[in-house]
Amino acid sequence: RALMVTYAYDEARTEGLKHSGAIREAVSFVQRLNPEMSISETEVKLTAVPPANEAASPKPSEGDRIEKLLEDKKLDQAKTALETFSAQQPDTEIVHRLTGELDEHLGDIDGAVRELNLSVQKEPTDTLGQFYYAIALFQARRFAEALDHEQESNELAPTASDQPLLALLYYSVRNYKQAELTATKLLTSEAKNETALAVLAGVAYNEPSSHAETWKQYAQQLSVISRDSFWVHMSEGMDAYNQNLAENAIKSFKAAEEDNFPDSAPYVFLASWYARASRLGEANDQINAGLASIPNDPEL
Repeated sequence: RALMVTYAYDEARTEGLKHSGAIREAVSFVQRLNPEMSISETEVKLTAVPPANEAASPKPSEGDRIEKLLEDKKLDQAKTALETFSAQQPDTEIVHRLTGELDEHLGDIDGAVRELNLSVQKEPTDTLGQFYYAIALFQARRFAEALDHEQESNELAPTASDQPLLALLYYSVRNYKQAELTATKLLTSEAKNETALAVLAGVAYNEPSSHAETWKQYAQQLSVISRDSFWVHMSEGMDAYNQNLAENAIKSFKAAEEDNFPDSAPYVFLASWYARASRLGEANDQINAGLASIPNDPEL
């Protein structure tokens, strides 16, 4: 396993990829060679040895160690280590990236966007920086910008981790054709990928006349993977509504709203339902909350 990783990393380096690009290419290489082998970018970092000029940089292994702490959700330890690391290497690309990753884990999305923006400004070819910046921008509901940076990350060094995010981001900007193509391709290699199924459910929901499968069929597949899924909640809400179980329907639609999926369906449904019930204040609240989550949504 270690030999495969090191070989893949060295091959990527010979193609002229920078350290972070070589890492992601090594992951992609190993997954193509052995689809059954699960491997993370952090593992590649800890296994592959950078060339001599990179090994001479100040404490690269400390950055790897902090990355591993973040991956393992050991956030207190990561924060303490990062404070020391940033004092040693102030205003460097890796410090800004790791700080942004930590901010994402802690729920400080504004901080994550700020730090990761600085990271990619200092090193635009850092694929991990571009990847995490895209995620932070998505969480900030800046969908078009998020797509731009994820496309950049994917072009620098495509890996399996890019495809679910790309499908989701194409969907978020309502490019349903490209979202469907990306999600369908993803399902050929990972038949139970939750993001791909959710994207296809959304495409079928928004463009029902052009699809043989209904969004409810995709919701059924999703329910086997996770009951706490956007389209599962939407399906349960619709069923409850049709059975005149108003409180159950509201509960399910609000559960869908708490999901991070970029679709306005539960907000639109609840706003319409409250308006018909002459609960105009609550209808207005739903519209405002929906626009905060899905900016410029035409239905809202």
